Amino acid sequence: MTAGAAEVVLAPGRDVPALVPRRGWVGFGALRALAMRPAACGGLLVAMTLTAGLGTAGGLLFLAWVGAGALLCTVRGERLGVRCMRRFRSPTQRERLLLRPVALMALVTCGLGPGTVAW
Repeated sequence: MTAGAAEVVLAPGRDVPALVPRRGWVGFGALRALAMRPAACGGLLVAMTLTAGLGTAGGLLFLAWVGAGALLCTVRGERLGVRCMRRFRSPTQRERLLLRPVALMALVTCGLGPGTVAW
């Protein structure tokens, strides 16, 4: 395998292989960006079409649309988007207790440890 390749490993107790990136490898960011390209181009075409008849305000609206998309592609932007969708409310203690087993099961299924994801 090459130095940047992902290693195929069977998750504990599972028959389905899980991709585990090697140390020093950034992850699947480039593949994610490449897979997102058609949807991003389509979104830009829709935004350009919808804002074409608005004149100067349309250009500003289009730039805001593109800026919001670029912001949401970052880790901090994703977290901000989720917080906005949840109306800036953190989960209650009861919700955390209900979600904890499901989150741990998802992490184990993916072959990750309990502290690897910042919830």
